[in-house]
Amino acid sequence: MDSLQTAPSEATGHPVLLFGEYLADVFPGRRVPGGAPFNVACHLAAFGVRAMLVSRLGQDALGDELRSTLPHNGVDAHLLQVDSRHGSGQVDVVFTNNGHRFEIPPDQAFDHIDMLPLSRQLSDLPTPPELIYFGTLAQRNPVSRAALSSLLNNSGALRFVDLNLRPPWVDSAILQQSLAAADIVKLSEEELLITSSRLKLARTGDTPEALARRLQQQYNVRQLVVTCGAHGAWCIANQQILQVAPVTISGSAGDTVGAGDAFAAICILGHLLSWPLPQTLRRAATFAAAICSIPGAVPGQPGFHQQFQQEWLP
Repeated sequence: MDSLQTAPSEATGHPVLLFGEYLADVFPGRRVPGGAPFNVACHLAAFGVRAMLVSRLGQDALGDELRSTLPHNGVDAHLLQVDSRHGSGQVDVVFTNNGHRFEIPPDQAFDHIDMLPLSRQLSDLPTPPELIYFGTLAQRNPVSRAALSSLLNNSGALRFVDLNLRPPWVDSAILQQSLAAADIVKLSEEELLITSSRLKLARTGDTPEALARRLQQQYNVRQLVVTCGAHGAWCIANQQILQVAPVTISGSAGDTVGAGDAFAAICILGHLLSWPLPQTLRRAATFAAAICSIPGAVPGQPGFHQQFQQEWLP
């Protein structure tokens, strides 16, 4: 891992918890660790944040492989659970003419995160978490959903929700609960349209901005960040819309896998470091574009994060 400067969450001892799926992304011809919470945790750890992954792996060879990856990425594995009944998660990444899609089998180990051992471990932390990150996929099973609910009910940490909708695992009740619990929400423009339709907030002739304002007001969200792929991003905060121009970085053998997770990680980092919101969004767009210039969601080569560390960290 790159040599790191220290971010505030590490210096003060306040960790960031990343709740949800940790699994193997199965690409054509290769298998790599993945899952949005893992991807975000890796980026945060590279910037000096104490990133604690809250997930569950099977007691199998894949689980051993995934566990061994965490120290190399600087991710704290103290809250990672082992399941003797359910296999470690896997997802097939299928590339299409329109990008890529994920095929995710049901009932995997990350669907069974147990709140009882998690509660005991959290009570042993010297300081409470500063922020909790979560999405919707790991809530598809009542067991993990109950664990997350208990975690949120017993913490005063800021809640960062990245919806990460993965059909067919999209549930209106889970969308409502996630948004109601959120302080900051990040979603793609496509997810904004799907969510607004699912929650019956859409009206004829609505623009994406109108939908976002209604969603923010309905659920009292502090910030709502909407990513638009190659067309940039925008954010509603303090009743204002901030636009982010698209960023293009040349590279070879790249793809868009993990771009949204990279964007989310820098949004979180910006909050931890108290960056002005326009600066946070510009840097998030720049970092996401850089991830698109390499294959996969997490860089394998040393030094990838170092260029951003030197420019961004105090």
